Amino acid sequence: MSGKWPNGLIDTSVNAVLGFAFVITSIILTVVIEINEISMWRKFIGFSALAGVFIGGAALLPVESDTDRRFEGLGDIRVFSEPQASEVSAFLIYPYGEGANPFAEGLMHYVEHLVAASVWDVGGEDAMRHSNAWTNQFSTGYWGKGQSQDLPDILQALVQSAAPFDMAPEFASSERKIVQREYDFRNFGQAMTVINREIEDKLYGNQAWSRSVIGTPQDIAQFSYEDAVVLHQRSHRLEDAVLLLFGDVSKGDVFDALEAISTPSAAAVSALDPVDWSIEVTPMRQHAGQSLKGDAGPDVIYRKIVQTSVCGQDFACDVRLGLLENILDSAMEGGIAGPLRFDAFLAQSFRFHLAHLGQGQVEISFSASLDEGVSRKELLSTFESILEDRLTSGFLVESFERVKKRGLLGANDKLFSAKQKFDAALSWAQSGMPIPGLLAENRVYDAITLEELNGLARELAAPGRVVVRNLY
Repeated sequence: MSGKWPNGLIDTSVNAVLGFAFVITSIILTVVIEINEISMWRKFIGFSALAGVFIGGAALLPVESDTDRRFEGLGDIRVFSEPQASEVSAFLIYPYGEGANPFAEGLMHYVEHLVAASVWDVGGEDAMRHSNAWTNQFSTGYWGKGQSQDLPDILQALVQSAAPFDMAPEFASSERKIVQREYDFRNFGQAMTVINREIEDKLYGNQAWSRSVIGTPQDIAQFSYEDAVVLHQRSHRLEDAVLLLFGDVSKGDVFDALEAISTPSAAAVSALDPVDWSIEVTPMRQHAGQSLKGDAGPDVIYRKIVQTSVCGQDFACDVRLGLLENILDSAMEGGIAGPLRFDAFLAQSFRFHLAHLGQGQVEISFSASLDEGVSRKELLSTFESILEDRLTSGFLVESFERVKKRGLLGANDKLFSAKQKFDAALSWAQSGMPIPGLLAENRVYDAITLEELNGLARELAAPGRVVVRNLY
């Protein structure tokens, strides 16, 4: 591919001329050296000087560097090239999800539906037809796949997600019915969905974390097209978006494609306000029993939020919690699996997870199914006792080093495949977070000390907001 000098690329013909000149001059110099029987040391000096001339001369020309190129219309562009990939995948992610929505709950998801209907001209009554888009608490995104030659068309469709809505209000109204069918599909007969929603209402209070991505039937019925237009303009701004690509394409290919397509004009509106994800961590405990109504589910659910001071910044806290979780959720010394499942046979199965909610606030989640003859009270009290002991006693050096070594990938960026880097970047972007990169993550992971991890564990044992459910 021939580059464009204004964008920091050198034309391949210049490389060819430099290479040819270097070869000819090397031959001439070699002949001169042999005729004059110049010593080997002087030969080395001569060739080094010649190489320096050409390398230095080439350095004065624009160097082929995709990182020098900029596309003013997008906030961030990351390309993960893999020549062996069978297709190109492109994701355009806006860092605004339901948590940033100031209107009726679920309206961001409704906006996603309207965008997909407008850009991809989808239709019909299938409640799950919008499979190339998503909305979560933190982001709204769209994706497309195809061959490398399809890249301009793929990118054109993605950037159109920022174009102002141009649809009849009647169509927008009918789309509410599709959202309602999706709600029914996801919730009908799903007792655990209702239970989890009630738990989160108690746990998070009236905060961004407790907002429903899809909304309630009452919310959906009242969705306003006018509100959707405003929310779309303020949330779907290309200058805030992240574009991620994986496949047999280079960053130069991507910039060439972006320069060849048309992008919507930015609306003269401000972005949505930053989301306050903090939760009032006033110690409380709410314990209740609920019916599964014949649905499958665990026997016990325990969730706790606690404030920490040593977890660190967002991605660094996530990395530390990941290591801590791997120790606790194990059968080795310092873990909870032995006394709960493999030694005392209290739980047939269980799930344990540590999640960073932001600003050093951490949620501990535990759910379990009883083993035969074990009561819910016995399982819960044993779990809480064992967890407190593990968090406050300090971990053995052997357990810490064994688990840490298992997750350490090394400090060389070349050890990570393009797919690994892409998947990690996509996960961070979908979480509405800046993309630190696997190498940065691994450096934080490598620097974790046993003393640091024990300090974080002790803080998790402090009083917090606790919600418990016994399910029948």
